[in-house]
Order: sequence, then C-alpha cells, then structure tokens
Amino acid sequence: MSDYHSLLVNVIFLRALLDLDWRMARSVQGDRCPVCTGPLHWAPYPRVPRGVPAEVLDAFSRRWSLCCGAPDCRKRTTPPSVCFLGRRQYAGAAFVILSMLRHGVTKQRARQLHAEIPVDDRTLARWRQWWRRELPAMPFWRSVTGRFAQPIATKDLPVSLVSRFLGEAAKKMVAVLSLLSDLSTSSCRSRSGFAMAF
Repeated sequence: MSDYHSLLVNVIFLRALLDLDWRMARSVQGDRCPVCTGPLHWAPYPRVPRGVPAEVLDAFSRRWSLCCGAPDCRKRTTPPSVCFLGRRQYAGAAFVILSMLRHGVTKQRARQLHAEIPVDDRTLARWRQWWRRELPAMPFWRSVTGRFAQPIATKDLPVSLVSRFLGEAAKKMVAVLSLLSDLSTSSCRSRSGFAMAF
C-alpha cells in the first residue's frame, strides 16, 4: 500500500500523468467539432488543484480544453483526463489513493498522509459513498465491469478495481485513472484506450 501512497509525492509519476493528458488532448484536437465539424482550437481553463506537491502545482493548474473555431458554434470540447476526475478539486491520483486509506494502511502512515495532503474526514466519507453507491449505479460502471472476467467487489472499491491490473503501483494507477478518464468529460468520445497504452 505504501507504494501507492508514495505516488502522491512522486513528481516523475505526476509529470507522466500530465504528459498523458497532453497527448490525449492533442489527439482530440486532431478531430473536428462533434457538433458542426468545425476546427478545434485550444481553450484551456484554470483549475485550483489539491493533492499535488508544489513542484507540479502550476502544471496541474490548467485543464486542457478545446473550443470550436466556427463563429456560429463555439462548442467546447473537453478531452478525457487522467489528472482530473470531473470537477473534483483533488487530483485524480489523490482521489483514488486517498480513497484506499481504509484498506491496509497503518494509523501512523494515515497521519503522515494527512500531514502531506490534508483531507477532511467528511470528504473521505463522501468519497467512500461515491465508490460504494454512486459509481456502481452508473451505466458507465456496468459497461466497465463487463470487461472483467470476475465481478469487482463494490464494497472494496477502489482497492478491488486497482488489484485487477498487473504491474507495479504506478502502472496500475495509470490503468485505473485511464479507465475512469471517461468520467472526466461528457463532451467527447472515449479515449481511455489511448491512455491505457501508457
């Protein structure tokens, strides 16, 4: 479990997530507007992220997004992201890893993590509710669970999901964030297959 927690302060890992977001955004930018087929232009917007170290805070303060260049459309297209899960303030990796706290972490390590990334207990309780009740009720989740031979135990999410992937902690976390990247946008078709290639 400590391997996952170390990812929260691993600048190399976090920069790799930023690079993956950039590559997914560039891939989407190569397409046309899904509404009018006009060209897509860069239109990033600011974020105030939590759960990332100061070394990458500036880079995490921008969410890649695109805007149709046709004057009568201007529809925004926001690519999927492994850095952000929807509108959550905490970075995607922090959301997943800190949600794993109740599984196999010592009280001393939990205190250390709270010192590094302070998260209110009520916030963690809301996240647990999301993993246990809201996510399993989504059509997205039903389509995702169909990809696995064995059912994923919802009471043990996100650990039960992370454990389904092979490799070291960083590779597993990228796979989970890639899988969940479809939840980070509603304006563009899935690119999670692109992200899984990391």
